Amino acid sequence: MKTFLTVIALGATLSACNKEDLDPATEDFSSTEQASPGQTATSDSIEILDNPVEPMDSSCTINPSSSGGIKSLVTFQPSSLIRLCPTWINGDREFDGHGPKTRAYVSLFISGGNRVRARVYYKVRETVSDWSEAVYDEYITLYTAPAGRTITSINSDTYIEVNYIDWNHNTAPVTLGSNQPAWRFIMNGDTQGNDIGNCTTDDAYLTVNFNPVQVTLN
Repeated sequence: MKTFLTVIALGATLSACNKEDLDPATEDFSSTEQASPGQTATSDSIEILDNPVEPMDSSCTINPSSSGGIKSLVTFQPSSLIRLCPTWINGDREFDGHGPKTRAYVSLFISGGNRVRARVYYKVRETVSDWSEAVYDEYITLYTAPAGRTITSINSDTYIEVNYIDWNHNTAPVTLGSNQPAWRFIMNGDTQGNDIGNCTTDDAYLTVNFNPVQVTLN
């Protein structure tokens, strides 16, 4: 059976730099900020692996800013998000071979001037009645700038989206570009048993493997 994928990516800007110590990534699931459209749901399960991909060292070049300060370019490696389970919101929890129609995206943005956050969105919906459906929609802090510093730009791409209809029981790993927020999505839709609401390895889920992210600090 065939699976059709649509991938959407958006870019960002580039600035100049210097090396800074990095604060570790922290989890933050507040959903008060709106980085892009979508429904809101709360997940009961999230697993973050420490250094699942070999991190890149921060790199730097010193350039004075127009205000006389020093700007710093920092590259950090967000931890992977493993098996994010969407919350069951409609239907009988079983896709029964009718899709699901799937939409997944990651959107990076600057929050409060000193944090890089990601909106992670994953929606699965059956293609016929009774429209079994589940949504994951969370905001996660990936990086916090050192005290006294502000983030002026995210220099790598800030948005990636994948859309497809799942017609089998296999996971769907999608390899993405090296400059996009993530280098891979792994998506699970239709399964052997109930598909949504249990949060097991045999349920619908999304895994996100991030690329290194580059930011400019003031």
